[in-house]
Amino acid sequence: DTHHRPRTAPVESSHMTLHSAWLPACLPEGEGDDADALISAILAGLRAAVAVPDAFAEARSFASALTHALGRKVRIDDAAWCELVRLLYDLSTRPIGADATLGEQTRYITHCVRLLLKGDAARAARGGGLRLDWEPIWDALQRWHLSPTLRPQAEPLLASSVLRKHGSGLAQLAVASRAHFGPDAPSAVLDRVRPLLCPHGPSFGFGSYALSLLLSPDAQLRGRVDDAVSLAVEACAHSDMCTEILRNSFDLLARIAKASFRGEVERVDWAPLLPMVYTRTLSALGVAAVLDESAMSVLASHSRLMPSEAGTLSSAFPMLSLTKRAARIIVLAVDGTAAEAQALARLRQLVRAVDTFCHPSNDGWWVVRLGHFLYSLAKALDWRVGFEASAAAAA
Repeated sequence: DTHHRPRTAPVESSHMTLHSAWLPACLPEGEGDDADALISAILAGLRAAVAVPDAFAEARSFASALTHALGRKVRIDDAAWCELVRLLYDLSTRPIGADATLGEQTRYITHCVRLLLKGDAARAARGGGLRLDWEPIWDALQRWHLSPTLRPQAEPLLASSVLRKHGSGLAQLAVASRAHFGPDAPSAVLDRVRPLLCPHGPSFGFGSYALSLLLSPDAQLRGRVDDAVSLAVEACAHSDMCTEILRNSFDLLARIAKASFRGEVERVDWAPLLPMVYTRTLSALGVAAVLDESAMSVLASHSRLMPSEAGTLSSAFPMLSLTKRAARIIVLAVDGTAAEAQALARLRQLVRAVDTFCHPSNDGWWVVRLGHFLYSLAKALDWRVGFEASAAAAA
């Protein structure tokens, strides 16, 4: 029976690079030598393609060869990896002309993201350095977000396929590439986003979107953390316009909270922000009915948003990520300062507020969201306890 054929021992060869214990038996001899020649040919072809106006047409055959190489897990050295990422990043962020389609550029985006996820700063350093400009991906995101021909709402038949996949790919590319932006990128992004956060302007949604995707709370953001938090909170103040804006803002705040807790950026004073965090969290959970009348007056303008069916532009962040990020902020806001008692009191009040909805007889659309939030609270607390235990052991 071929379905139950026993495995044979893998055949090793000095000419191969073993990527899997069972893969080499399917590969021909001399795979290592063929891999170097194949990657060199792909690099030469892509270099020539990006130098001409119809780059997409010229690069098609080499993109197919790269698909084949990645599928066979061909070895790519560090220098070739850096150059491949740069070339694919160029093709992924170029304006699309008459010679190319969204699907074709999405293929370059997919390859670029796949390569970026296979490397890190150490690999980039070994390959001679990888520095990507943030402005091309900004322009690509802005074209997709604001162009009436590329918005998912423009063509409902394509919203679930080509257009959504292209927008999701651009978001993934922004997240994967932001670690390789220059040292001045965080400040430049903040300065570019600030004029866009006008609640009555057409670019308000894109401002929160770009803020979430392009800012990485690492050492490069030191000195500008308060500005980033201020912009995120400003976006939250107008989140009644769109739940997606709240999700984007909470994503950035949660990543800043984690980086601040680990000491990677300066400490953030969360005490003034906790009322906003708890109010928006309760609104997102849809359990405002258990609050008193004073709290209900605050949440009245937000209740109509829930449940929300929006979410096409932030396809990189699922709807439940809102409650997940809120749970992380709430847990990490208890930072051992004088405001710790107040933060714990608010957390206990929140748990009491949702306790009624945890009864088996109370079944509704809020169950999944509430269950995920409580699970995220426990998971965030578990991460914090583990991190603090590791830090204490290292000390």
